[in-house]
Amino acid sequence: MAKVLSIEIGSAAIHMCEVDYKAKNPRVYKHVTIRTPEGMLKDDVIETMMLSLLYEGRFYSFSPKTYWDKTGLTLIRPMIYVREADV
Repeated sequence: MAKVLSIEIGSAAIHMCEVDYKAKNPRVYKHVTIRTPEGMLKDDVIETMMLSLLYEGRFYSFSPKTYWDKTGLTLIRPMIYVREADV
């Protein structure tokens, strides 16, 4: 049994599944779909920076990794380095 993790990254969703490709009838063991939130790509970060510069007078945007003290959660945005044209 050779299980392979397959990840498909799209502009609307990220699909992850564990598949046994070497079997006669390939079987999916686990499947997870995560919606890609709006404003998480590189183009959106640049747009946010420009809007912040125009409306607030400062060059600011969200960071790729954010830690929230109140909840103890760390938010990671890996798609921040991907252009919308590449997705």
